[in-house]
Amino acid sequence: MNTPALLVQLRTEIEQFGQLADATLPDSSRKPVPACEGMVLGELVRHVGSVHRVASQWVREGRRPTTWATAPEAGDNLAAWARRGGADLLETLTRRHPAQQCSTWSATDRTVGFWIRRMAHETAMHRVDACQAVDAPWSVNPQLATDGVAEALELWLGTRLGSQVGGSGRAVRLVASAGLGTKVVDWTVRPLMTLVEFGGDPAGADVTVTGAPAALWAWTWGRSDKDHPVNVVGDKGAADELRELLGRAQL
Repeated sequence: MNTPALLVQLRTEIEQFGQLADATLPDSSRKPVPACEGMVLGELVRHVGSVHRVASQWVREGRRPTTWATAPEAGDNLAAWARRGGADLLETLTRRHPAQQCSTWSATDRTVGFWIRRMAHETAMHRVDACQAVDAPWSVNPQLATDGVAEALELWLGTRLGSQVGGSGRAVRLVASAGLGTKVVDWTVRPLMTLVEFGGDPAGADVTVTGAPAALWAWTWGRSDKDHPVNVVGDKGAADELRELLGRAQL
C-alpha cells in the first residue's frame, strides 16, 4: 500500500476512532477490551491519545521524546483530548513530505512515511479494540489489512525478537483471500531458533492459515473474533506457535 493511500487511511481511522470515543464515553468507559488483558475502554482511548502525541512529538523533535502528555488534565473530556491528539498528528505528518528523513525506531525506514504507516495500523487496531469492547461490528479496508499483515510479519516479528525467537522450524503459510478462490497475497514464514526465515516454497508449509484480509489481519494481531474466522489446514501447533511469537513481538 503506497504512502498517500496510507495517509488517507490514517485520516479515516482517526476520525472513526474519534466518533467511537464520542459515542461510547463515558458510559462504556469500564467495558473491558477483549484483546488487551486488564484494559478498559477509557484506558484504551487514553492510550491512543498518548500514542498519537508521542509520535507527533517524535517527528517534530527528531528524537524519541522523554516526556509527553499521556493523559488529559483533570476535568478535560477524554474523547475530546484524544481527538486533539489525532488532529495534531495529522497536521504534523501532512506538513512534511513522506520521504523526508526522520527519526524512527526502524533500522530500514527512517522517513516520515514510516510514521504514516505505523500510525495508520496502530489506530486501526485500536479502533477494532474499541468496537469489540462495545460489541459493535467492524471492518478494515482490505488493502490496509493486507499491509497490516505484512507489517506484523516484517517490522514486528522480523525485528523485535532479535535472536530470541525460539521457533521450531515449522513453516506457516498465510493467505489473504478475496473470496471465490481469488488469492490476494500470501506469505510463508518459518520461525527458527535464532531468526525468522521469510519466503521458501509455499507447498512445503506445515500449515496454511487462510481468511479474508480483515480476518487474517485480526489473526496476526491477536484480534480474531467469531465474525472474522480463519481456516487452518495442517499442523495447528505450527500456527499456534507463530501466533504466540507474534504476540511476543507485539508487546
